[in-house]
Amino acid sequence: KAARTDLEMYVAVLNTQKSVLQDETDAVNVELQDVCHLLEDEKQSHEALKQTWQMANDQFLESQRLMMMDLRRMEGVLTTEQQRQIAELQQKDEVREAQERKVKQLEEKREKQEKEQEERRKLSQSRLEKEKNGSLEGSMGDYPSTSGSAHQME
Repeated sequence: KAARTDLEMYVAVLNTQKSVLQDETDAVNVELQDVCHLLEDEKQSHEALKQTWQMANDQFLESQRLMMMDLRRMEGVLTTEQQRQIAELQQKDEVREAQERKVKQLEEKREKQEKEQEERRKLSQSRLEKEKNGSLEGSMGDYPSTSGSAHQME
């Protein structure tokens, strides 16, 4: 009779464990479905955004093409003197842009050098502090500990 009771208790425990595991499995499946839905929504949003960007890019390129055609038509009716002036202005623009690029490169180089200098300064300061702390610890070893001296005086 005791064996039967033990067996019934064992079966009850197993059924409880099975029920708990089934509940956990159901919860994980629901969570997995939610994640899959979110992923699918994200994919659709990404695709829509990609299409929007492509349309915007196509429109921009078309407007650029039309502007270039207009510009060529206008250049065709300019006098030789006007064309010379335009070429001169374009050359000045190119020189100015080259100078701006050079200034930007120099500024970036200067910033990089300043960062490197600051890092070297910090590293040097850190080394000095370590050496200072190391020499203090070394010199402290020469003196007797103060923790025992108060007891000795009593």
